[in-house]
Amino acid sequence: MATLLEDLITQGVCTPEVAEAVTRQLAQQGGGRLTDALVVSGWAEERAVLRVLAIRDRTRFVTVEKLRAAKIEPDVLDRVPVRFAEAHSALPLKVEPSTATLLVVAAEPADPTFRQELQIVAGLTNIVPLVALERAIQAAIRRFYYGDVTAFENLVREIVPPRVAPPRRDTAEASLSKFFAVPGKPKG
Repeated sequence: MATLLEDLITQGVCTPEVAEAVTRQLAQQGGGRLTDALVVSGWAEERAVLRVLAIRDRTRFVTVEKLRAAKIEPDVLDRVPVRFAEAHSALPLKVEPSTATLLVVAAEPADPTFRQELQIVAGLTNIVPLVALERAIQAAIRRFYYGDVTAFENLVREIVPPRVAPPRRDTAEASLSKFFAVPGKPKG
């Protein structure tokens, strides 16, 4: 299986030179996520990076904008302790009690240990993971667990480019409206 870096280059998300420069920068800084660094530095578009991650993890992705606009019920947050969410860069989004299913966004959604631990912590047998940038998840944790209404401000300025034309719908992008339907309105 190809490495994430190889996949990003093969899919045209970044060039080998950019990947090398960002990797060197992360090493000088003492670490960090390559995907987040590519997006924040402006070398790669958020959706393109997330698309590669979603394909690798066999899931769908959530952008910063969609995560910022999410509505999460307090009882869903109560299912996953904040320390677990912070430690795993994961955020519960919705619980479907009839099927014991938890919808969660995570920086490493394919990690089997994470999923097993989450099942135990949340007390639910089915986990439906989505992927997002770690920085977006950290901002969401600050917003939803700690009530920080400004958590997304700097991040959005850094990585969400001004819209000129509406983005094309990507089939790997999760439509949160399916998961967060408003009573009386059809799911999108």
